[in-house]
Amino acid sequence: MRKFFKKEDGAVLMLFALLMPVILGCAAMAVDFGIQYGSKVRLQNIAQAAALAASQDALQDPSLARDKAYEYLHLNGVQAHEAQVEISQPEGSAYVAVTRESDYYFARILGFRTADISANAKAVSIGISSFTGAAPLGIMSEDFVYGQKYKLKYGSPPELGSGNFGALRLGGSGANNYEYNLKHGYPGELKVGDIVNIEPGNMSGPTRRAIEYRFAQDNRIPPNTFYDHDRDAPQILYVPVVEPYGVSGSHVHSVRILGFAAFFVTGIPGSGNESEIEGYFIRTVKSGGGSEDQANYGLTTSRLVNP
Repeated sequence: MRKFFKKEDGAVLMLFALLMPVILGCAAMAVDFGIQYGSKVRLQNIAQAAALAASQDALQDPSLARDKAYEYLHLNGVQAHEAQVEISQPEGSAYVAVTRESDYYFARILGFRTADISANAKAVSIGISSFTGAAPLGIMSEDFVYGQKYKLKYGSPPELGSGNFGALRLGGSGANNYEYNLKHGYPGELKVGDIVNIEPGNMSGPTRRAIEYRFAQDNRIPPNTFYDHDRDAPQILYVPVVEPYGVSGSHVHSVRILGFAAFFVTGIPGSGNESEIEGYFIRTVKSGGGSEDQANYGLTTSRLVNP
């Protein structure tokens, strides 16, 4: 009986010895593949972030967009030879692909040395369909031209119909509410399709004070200008693009929002008949809801799409 158990023990030991390399190999592969999976997830996150950053400038400056992508990749440890960046200005998109050679560690006992880990991402700029922080002004829809000056708020007499100087009633009525929204941006969300009432009256004083306040917030050295400005410059007004909705005779009671556009204001409004706000049309990117079907009025947001 003892001989039988000794034979059994010997068989188990022999079997264990034979299986040990397989067990160790499987454990090694599991550890190495886990490490590589983590590396791939990290590369994917880096590629997505770089694509989103680059797409913000793809429409306006493809060269700057490409530089931003490579800069972001470099800051996150990706070398230029490991990356491929493609910018499409007509599409307003950025494609980023990263391939990195990764070493095996434990799996070398099975003959595995290195493996390529790849990740790619594509982001596209799309028109904004919902926005928070809009100025209480409305501009009628047209094909805006970059760098061209547009009138955002009119003086007397009004040019948009009786009582309509271009102001919108957002979140309340009255001159004080209008002034607050013009200073800080309307804190509520506006969406394409919303019907908004007109805020009647010239409101010369509130208009001037609000724009003076915005200029006073510019702490940049040198100050922001149309040709050289930060993305968050206080002189930029984000304005709903609208069409007439409620109309009686020559008086427009309300408008429908079609989209959003951005304008850089360069001067302080005058008083009375000179209480006008003018701004140069710019293209820029802000946070907000977007849709690929949304008309693009130059104010866009970025979204990841399938590469």
